[in-house]
Amino acid sequence: MSEQTRTKLLAGALETLVENGIAKTSARSVAAAAGVNQGLIFYYFGSVDELLAAACRYGAEQRVARYRSRFAEVETLTELLRLGRELHAEERAAGHVATLAGLVDVHGLSRALAAGFVGLELYEGVDPDGTQRALAALEQLGHLVTALQDLGPVAQSAVRMRMRRAVAARGDAPS
Repeated sequence: MSEQTRTKLLAGALETLVENGIAKTSARSVAAAAGVNQGLIFYYFGSVDELLAAACRYGAEQRVARYRSRFAEVETLTELLRLGRELHAEERAAGHVATLAGLVDVHGLSRALAAGFVGLELYEGVDPDGTQRALAALEQLGHLVTALQDLGPVAQSAVRMRMRRAVAARGDAPS
């Protein structure tokens, strides 16, 4: 397996997802973005769904590696919040924030997470064990998001539809 071709396909898939959205991402569009024959998608990944799942993991791994050293330097809550703003701006400029937009209200989720972390900082003095359980639950949520990303475009579409119905039934659609 040529690592260079595989990397081109992963990068092409990410580019196509960001530019066209999941509904308009196809073997043909990914191959064009990668500059390779579309048959290579099936040779290396077996299916477009498998390529897209691998591309999401690849993109996440690239971003984590890029930011790891920056997080290691954080020592205060103020520094963490500053870094969070910087990373959000970088991810938005790169189009990565749009990946979750089809599933959740990204702005609301980012506010909820920020409030949650501030709250956990305050809560830890009252209930250290509860704080650890809350952090573990957030890690579980992260695993759930990863599992949703691994489902593939058809299953993700079904999840989005189910979430829209649930929100509409409750009447609490984000504004």
